[in-house]
Amino acid sequence: DLALRIEQGKLSDEFKEAFKGAEIRSLDMQKLTGGKDNDGKDAMYVGVIKGRVDRVLTELKEAKEQGRKIFLFIDEFHKVKGAGNSMNSPSSDVANMLKEYLGDATGRTNLIQLICATTTEEFQTYIQKQDGALASRFEQVQIKEPTPEENKAMMRNTAKKYADKVQVTESAIEASVRYAEQYDPQGSDPRRSTGLLVNA
Repeated sequence: DLALRIEQGKLSDEFKEAFKGAEIRSLDMQKLTGGKDNDGKDAMYVGVIKGRVDRVLTELKEAKEQGRKIFLFIDEFHKVKGAGNSMNSPSSDVANMLKEYLGDATGRTNLIQLICATTTEEFQTYIQKQDGALASRFEQVQIKEPTPEENKAMMRNTAKKYADKVQVTESAIEASVRYAEQYDPQGSDPRRSTGLLVNA
């Protein structure tokens, strides 16, 4: 939802200038760590995920050097910990690759700009406790849990992306939000409403 607000310009005045003219790219962690590469190697094979991430980060770095403003959005950010590492090199995961491109306490500036999202609990468990150096490179912004109406609005935006493949009715969207609220203790999370809709 945060990345969508930025893309649509629905920001407070203090942020509008910072994101003016910016492009938003999304890094799908599931796609990043799944499937096969062009040579048919499984994504879990040593070096496959690293190669994918290298290509993305290099493109973003070059874009910034050219004066283009691109933000990379990573949902479920906690999954960068451990993704792409190996028994021989446990520190070669996506989290450590990102750190090479981000500013730090020594004064090194960011080579890329990231917007990441995860739950408070997952951030504390997987990022803060396991990798304080990575956590220190980010400014935390607490986003309030969406109301049912906001949840429906996000579901409608999601449905638009698949309009060419399947028709999602308003009643289906309302039911998915209602049942998520009713039967799931964390039902206001749009991902759970989406899960109900997809599996219906």
